[in-house]
Amino acid sequence: AAEIVRLESIHRQLERFAEGNQIERFFEANQEFHSLIQEMAGNRWLRQVIQDLRKVLKLTRLLSLSIDGRLEQSLIEHRAILAAIKAGDGPRAQTAMHDHILSVRRALVRSLAQHEVMA
Repeated sequence: AAEIVRLESIHRQLERFAEGNQIERFFEANQEFHSLIQEMAGNRWLRQVIQDLRKVLKLTRLLSLSIDGRLEQSLIEHRAILAAIKAGDGPRAQTAMHDHILSVRRALVRSLAQHEVMA
């Protein structure tokens, strides 16, 4: 229960940062949101793999949040993840996270394609 309260608190920060278009602060709170979910899952191996990948992808993920509409879309996806976790619905939380990861991937591909066109 304490973890869900903490997750909700982080999500409120995400809401504020998105509203203010504070991409860097949203990004940092987003990292914290995902880290807490990974901690709640209790899978240390998965958490380590994700942390290693995050180091590699950090710059491109920050860049992807700058794409028009991505910040708002990310927030919508986080709301779905949080709602499923609060409801204790593991399968729905898994699906919501899966959809979020695919959405991030699509945003990264768009971001990289835009930057190649500009180069």
